[in-house]
Amino acid sequence: MTKTSEIRQAPAQRRVGTLTLGATLIVAGGVMMVSLFWPEADLRWAVKASPLILISLGVETLLAARSGSRIKYDWAGMVLCFVLVAAAMCLYAAAWWMAWLPEHGSYFDGSRTGDESSLMLDYTAFNGTDFQLLEMESGDVIRMEIVNDQGSVDVSVIEDEDREPVFDSEALATGSYSIEIPRDGSYELWVTGHQAAGSAYFRRERAA
Repeated sequence: MTKTSEIRQAPAQRRVGTLTLGATLIVAGGVMMVSLFWPEADLRWAVKASPLILISLGVETLLAARSGSRIKYDWAGMVLCFVLVAAAMCLYAAAWWMAWLPEHGSYFDGSRTGDESSLMLDYTAFNGTDFQLLEMESGDVIRMEIVNDQGSVDVSVIEDEDREPVFDSEALATGSYSIEIPRDGSYELWVTGHQAAGSAYFRRERAA
């Protein structure tokens, strides 16, 4: 009687990251197709969901650590994991920029001209603070022209030596303002924009 030996084949293995990569490609392709057929759709949710790439990759890595797992973690798998992590971090940075930069980030998109007697700011986007040191004499006047198309601006003028404010106002409305200078010296001009668009002009007018 002849015995037939049965050869057991080891279960097929796949590399860590292949499942995550496949799912990411499917979702990315689906988002692209949606954007072509429905261009008005808000697809920012897809970018904000980028941390799911790391979650899926972490699950695969944990499964690969089990003994007898059908998932293997070799050098090719490490390269694949690196690519997926880098892609997830880039998408996360883009999502953070879209979600938080307009409110918390500092940015300026426009033109700036300044010297010791004037400061001129024209901006389509201004969130942050600008500074200019002005040299003034007693009796001089700082003329301000503020235009608010969006957001608001705060303005402070501080005497450099004594640190005494001669003007400090928040959320200035569109209009013209004048600041009288009490004595000779250097004065710090601080302009802070809050998601602002418009212009802010400051110029020194000599005392008569």
